[in-house]
Amino acid sequence: MTLLAGCGGGGNSGGAGTTGSSGTTGSGGTLSLLLSTTSVTQHATITQASAAMASVNLTVANRPAGALYLGYAYSTNGVASINFSDPTNPPPSLVITFRPPYGLKPGTYTDSLQMELCADSECAQPLTARQAVAISYVVTAATGASAPAMMLSTSSVSAQVFLTSSPNTFPQAPSVSVSFRNVPVDPQVSPTTTQAGVESVSYVGTSQALAGSLTIYLRSPLATGAGVFHDTITVNACLDQACNNPITPVTLAVTYTVTNTVSGANGYTIAVYPIVATDMIWDGVNSHLLVSTPGNAPSNPSVIAILDPATGELSAPTAVPGVPRIMAIAADSSYLYVGLDTPSAIQRFVLPGMTPDIQIPLPTGYLGVATNAKTIEVAPDNPRTISVTLQDASGNPNGLVIFDDATARADTFGNPGVMPLKYIDSAEWGATGSVLFGSSNDIVGGSGDLYGFNVSTAGVQLQNDVPGSPSGRGHFAQNLLYLDGGAIVDPATLSVTGTFTAPLANLLVAPDATAGRAFFVNTAAATSTFTGVQLESFDLATQAPIATVPLPYANPLSYRLIRWGTSGLGFVDIYHGNIVVVSGSFVAP
Repeated sequence: MTLLAGCGGGGNSGGAGTTGSSGTTGSGGTLSLLLSTTSVTQHATITQASAAMASVNLTVANRPAGALYLGYAYSTNGVASINFSDPTNPPPSLVITFRPPYGLKPGTYTDSLQMELCADSECAQPLTARQAVAISYVVTAATGASAPAMMLSTSSVSAQVFLTSSPNTFPQAPSVSVSFRNVPVDPQVSPTTTQAGVESVSYVGTSQALAGSLTIYLRSPLATGAGVFHDTITVNACLDQACNNPITPVTLAVTYTVTNTVSGANGYTIAVYPIVATDMIWDGVNSHLLVSTPGNAPSNPSVIAILDPATGELSAPTAVPGVPRIMAIAADSSYLYVGLDTPSAIQRFVLPGMTPDIQIPLPTGYLGVATNAKTIEVAPDNPRTISVTLQDASGNPNGLVIFDDATARADTFGNPGVMPLKYIDSAEWGATGSVLFGSSNDIVGGSGDLYGFNVSTAGVQLQNDVPGSPSGRGHFAQNLLYLDGGAIVDPATLSVTGTFTAPLANLLVAPDATAGRAFFVNTAAATSTFTGVQLESFDLATQAPIATVPLPYANPLSYRLIRWGTSGLGFVDIYHGNIVVVSGSFVAP
């Protein structure tokens, strides 16, 4: 309700082109409201930035004394607002502001404006008949060269990364500029994408420039694996949030290449498979990579399965009666031994069919605690004989036992209840089943005792004990012991005869007498800009370094580094839940 100011009286001021209505009779005649028009038509195109406007002039004839109010109402199909002009600046009028055309679909929008004069602000006392103005708003599309358009700076982008180059981040493809033509406002842009290799895409507008750019994040290469991945990004844009006026979409082709091969004299191919496992071992006779999985594995829990190193597929899963942790295989691949976390036992399988065989109960440890196998080694000349180092649930060592099938030999070593107290973490057979070596500390970087044992039908008899020796699990090859920490030990004297000195933080070793190389998983390469590990190869005879393979995503929390096939290495990255396999001339030149 609007108050009309001014003096009353006077004659009918209506003229050509005006209409009005009559009401109360004053001293000078009948009160009338005269309108400059009873219909308003406005045209606009969707590319106009400013809203269209129109006005209806008002004239009051024969105004009586006292306050006079104008009541009006309107619909809002095409009208945004109607406001009364300043009554002190005649002629008074109603100013019609139309909705921005870019927010309306092309078409004709009709509205009605109704008004009357009243004696009170609530218009409970109308003084004139209600009058109407028909409003028509015609919004047209822009076509041809005048139509809104969107352009990309290129129709395709490509990116290439190495499999292990971006382990914890999403690589980015080159950014793409987006520009517009014949748009009245910043468009609403919403890109969508297929996701073979693209993780996400976003649009950022440039302030007051009617332009912007696309930021394209690619999937982690470890998630895609090696290959070439093709995606299509569709860029949708509209002049308004309701998308009444869409702009023709444009598309962008994205090619994402993940490589996993490095060529050259020490080249290699890497594969990383998201398989939760506890151990991996090579069956050389049947050419199988055998993998054990824990009870909480998301797929194939508590099984032994065959891994295809080329595809990462697991096949022929065999259920294990318990929770498998570590494995050992006979030299002739007749038996596979699987150490269980629960129950306190070792399960034996007959290969190659993975037929369940005997279960070997483990003795209780100190103060009657349950034990499980920390290491299992099969005698080189008898597939039915194994050495087992024991540990309790907290990882504390609980001695060394020799088993023939499921029968434990009487003479053991390292029982915490027997004095003098001696610990043993790991054991390794020599060239025959009559000699065994052990270490009191398999944590690399420390020191401990190295042991030499004679093995008889009664069990193990300690023959040599060298305290203060380098720590690390031993691997027997070429009549030498190669420790995980990099030391080379003469088995006859348990003295260090050499070491792989550069770098100094070698963790897991796999000596290969056939290739004349030693391989390590090492963390010495970690710096402020590199986290992870690397594989390293050394000359087995001279200990000279040969080549490296950086693995920036990996964690060396693993039981062993293994050689497989003619030119393969592998380990279980327990921390990240991956299996890593590497092959090529880096392994076998």
